[in-house]
Amino acid sequence: MKPIWKTLLSACIVLGVTLAIGLAAEATLRLFVKSAPTYLTYEFYSNLPGDLQPNADVVDNLIAGLPYHVSTDAAGFRGKCGPRPTAAGKRVVRILCLGDSFTYGIGVPNEETYPNLLRTMLEERFPDIAFDVINAGIPFFDIVDALDYWEEKGRNLKPDLVICQFYNNDIQTMNGSSFRRTRRLPARQYHPLATFLANTRISQLTAAVAYKLDAGRFRAGDTGRPVDPWYAGRYCPDQDERQAAILGDTGKLLDAANNEALACRWAAYYRNLLELKNSVAKTQAQFVFINIPDRAQLSRNLTGPSTYLNSRLAADGIRAIDYLPLFRELFNRHDTELYNHPYDFHTNKTGNAVIAHELAAILTPGQTAGGLSLADHPNPGYPALREIRLAYDGTTLVPQNADNVLAVETSRQGIRFQGQDTDRDHVEATSDNAVAGELEIRILFAKPCTDFGLGLNPVIWTDGPNGGVSGYAAFDGQQETAIISRTRPVARSDRFLFEHHSPDAPFSQVTLRFRIAKETGLVFDKASAQNGHFTILSNAAASPDHAPPPLAHQPQPAY
Repeated sequence: MKPIWKTLLSACIVLGVTLAIGLAAEATLRLFVKSAPTYLTYEFYSNLPGDLQPNADVVDNLIAGLPYHVSTDAAGFRGKCGPRPTAAGKRVVRILCLGDSFTYGIGVPNEETYPNLLRTMLEERFPDIAFDVINAGIPFFDIVDALDYWEEKGRNLKPDLVICQFYNNDIQTMNGSSFRRTRRLPARQYHPLATFLANTRISQLTAAVAYKLDAGRFRAGDTGRPVDPWYAGRYCPDQDERQAAILGDTGKLLDAANNEALACRWAAYYRNLLELKNSVAKTQAQFVFINIPDRAQLSRNLTGPSTYLNSRLAADGIRAIDYLPLFRELFNRHDTELYNHPYDFHTNKTGNAVIAHELAAILTPGQTAGGLSLADHPNPGYPALREIRLAYDGTTLVPQNADNVLAVETSRQGIRFQGQDTDRDHVEATSDNAVAGELEIRILFAKPCTDFGLGLNPVIWTDGPNGGVSGYAAFDGQQETAIISRTRPVARSDRFLFEHHSPDAPFSQVTLRFRIAKETGLVFDKASAQNGHFTILSNAAASPDHAPPPLAHQPQPAY
């Protein structure tokens, strides 16, 4: 038998060699890899209420061109949880924000995440109350991850309000296993040595590689079947070739026409959501659901998540905010960028501020300690909208697939349609005059409508003073609403969408008026084309007493 001292000596030698190799590797990386990827790791320590590496302070540079500062507190939350030091003696209201990378705040520093902005806005509105807004969002989380966090840690925080955030990749992951649960089992305890190790260059590179690998699961889905019995009924086990094709294409995933093909995934998502909501209700906390749209939805008729969720949320009494209509209005009518485009698909500072503002508007502290009341919030539905294409037949604009359109009339002044005699599939309404021309389109519907959408492609060919393209809409001869104003260069591939939701005031006539200056235009299909450069979206409302006005030219207010 080998003497014990030789065994200990051998172990020390192995340990020393391993340490020397590690130190050499760390020194080499720091010497030659100056800009190593840095990233805040997710640790899921069982003895901390948060899931992030505590007491961290890094500049996340994984996204090229979009570095942003991230720091965590001792509890493992991004930013600082708990009331501010100035809140001594004030009543405390605690809000827990659950979600994925949109809640976490990819691309923005701590102070620009929506949970932090929500805290700031509420403190300004209610200076006598201390708000503890906890950002528990983690990239890659879906509804099952949120539910797992709530059951293990979230309920112990005793929040007065829980906010649950949705993004479309929640549906892509509904055939996999929980990102969080598979990484937190077996549970680990936090030790300060972990912070030191997490700050080494080796650990940072490892975390960066792990991040890239995990990102891929949203593109392909995780088809492995979990063995944990907790997963029973939480996911959709089926994925055929048709589903795979839809899940791999964002446009198809967000198209309401494909909701039926993804019915199993949607049903699995909603079961988990209801379980989370009911579990929160048992703690006497309030619950709010928020739907964050994808940037592609702002300029295309992609309403799949809203179509599926809104009516069900209302029927189950779940307070919800669907941000799609507001984001579309800000993006298309006010030319406001809401995302980290072109670097990344997450919301930027402005987008986070919009999310926070709408939440702050519906929250009112109650009279009891920690109580909250929720104001009603309009959550427009998305009934099936028929798409009507307006195409140019060489003389005027004619409707295509227009079963509910009684008539379309156009009038123009100083406007011509160019491109009819070319081999292109479209024409452009433009002006050759120094003064902007005007194109007016009046649509009379056979049955009154409550919803109206307009998809169009403005084009601007010059950077210089061009006069731009502006548009206005009036419903049943009422006051005009500005729907678009563009003066910056716009390519034919850029599409803009305006929508009008009026459930209490059905309308039968819509008048569209466009001012089109030189070097600018609007694109229309030729009658033989099917591209849909200029489309009208409408529905038929059940309002037999609503008499349509005559299709006569209505005097328009000055613009």
